[in-house]
Amino acid sequence: MPAWLSQLNSVQRKESKFDSSRWLQLATIGIDNNPRVRTVVFRGWSKSYKMEI
Repeated sequence: MPAWLSQLNSVQRKESKFDSSRWLQLATIGIDNNPRVRTVVFRGWSKSYKMEI
């Protein structure tokens, strides 16, 4: 397990009592150069340490 993942998991355990701790904001720029912000739900980590949202 990468060092950053164990540190992140530690913080997640501390914050897990809040439902909102699973929500993330994902921001992109559209073709029209306007920002787009979406709320996504963090589902966990894959075996290859990719974020599942």
